[in-house]
Amino acid sequence: MIMSACTPLLPKTFCLIAMIASTAIAAASNIDFAREIRPILSDHCFTCHGPDANKRKADLRLDLKDSAFGKAESGASAIVPG
Repeated sequence: MIMSACTPLLPKTFCLIAMIASTAIAAASNIDFAREIRPILSDHCFTCHGPDANKRKADLRLDLKDSAFGKAESGASAIVPG
C-alpha cells in the first residue's frame, strides 16, 4: 500500500503524488486521451511545447505524437507509453 511508504521522512507532496499516480494507473484503461489528457496539455503545456514556433521555448513538441514519444538528444523520452 502506498500510504505505508509515507513516513515522516518523506515529504507529504511525494505521498500525495504517489497516491494519485497509483489511482491513475489503476484507471488507465478508462482514460480517453482526446477528452481527458489533451485539454490538460493544451491548457498547461502547449504554450512552450506546442504548434506556435514563435512561442515555443523548447524543441519538445507535445502536440505531435512523434515528438512527444520520441527520443531527445539525451536519449530519454518525454512520454513513455503505458
